Amino acid sequence: SKATVSVLNWGRVANLPPCRTMSNATAIGAGVWERALHAAEDRGIDERWVFVLTVWTVHFAAYWGCSLFFWAVVPRIPGSARWRLDHGAPPPSPALLRKCVRENLTKHVLAGPVMLYLLHPAVAGRVEVAGAPPGWGDAALKMLGCMVVEDFLFYTVHRLLHTPALYARFHKQHHEFKQNVGFCGEYFHPVEELGNVLPFLAGPLLFGMHLSTFLLWTAVRVSELVDAHSGYALPFSPWELLPIQGGAARHEFHHSHNLGSFGSFFNFWDYALGTDKPFREWQAARRAKAQ
Repeated sequence: SKATVSVLNWGRVANLPPCRTMSNATAIGAGVWERALHAAEDRGIDERWVFVLTVWTVHFAAYWGCSLFFWAVVPRIPGSARWRLDHGAPPPSPALLRKCVRENLTKHVLAGPVMLYLLHPAVAGRVEVAGAPPGWGDAALKMLGCMVVEDFLFYTVHRLLHTPALYARFHKQHHEFKQNVGFCGEYFHPVEELGNVLPFLAGPLLFGMHLSTFLLWTAVRVSELVDAHSGYALPFSPWELLPIQGGAARHEFHHSHNLGSFGSFFNFWDYALGTDKPFREWQAARRAKAQ
């Protein structure tokens, strides 16, 4: 029957070396996760604090690790100057950079754990801490779903923040950076910070997921955010591989010209609603001038 053939075909796919490797890694990760949970229980750390400590650690490591990679490592790669995005905007002053790093570091260290502790009751029913992590297929599907949901909601919130009343009060701080650096990815007014949390949480609340998948989603979203603000279009970046992806060039234009390109992971909504027209026209003019 067709069902039997489908099962057999899937069995062949599952036995391919990359799939077997991922399955073995998943099994190892499940064992590590269970041992870590038992160790936490032995030390009196409940699920709420497991959520706080793990999400805080992954967010902190992803944000500052990626930011430092673009700041200290990428410029030292031979030939990296050709990946640098130059849209004619002035670089941030040393004073602005210091302010950005100081505010973000203070926010992450002091406010981050408090926000996560208060957030846990709202997500506890949708983010599972106990039990074995899911297989890689389940995690991959939920990552894709989270990206699609987040991109639509982020586009909506971001476009609203560019209305005159909201821009002046809440979003202007983020646009103090006319030329991007990775550190400025989370340089937000507190109200904008809350507005960005909602698109991030929508996918996990909608689909439900294991905490390990939520941690992966946190790393994915934060790394994309820093990449978009890095000022570099790296040819090996996972966020520069497909034409439908947003990419750093679009967001660099958004900061340098303060026009359109409101999406995050994808460019679909910008293209469908015409808000990337200024970017496409600017890009076409630049190419014509270079010829």
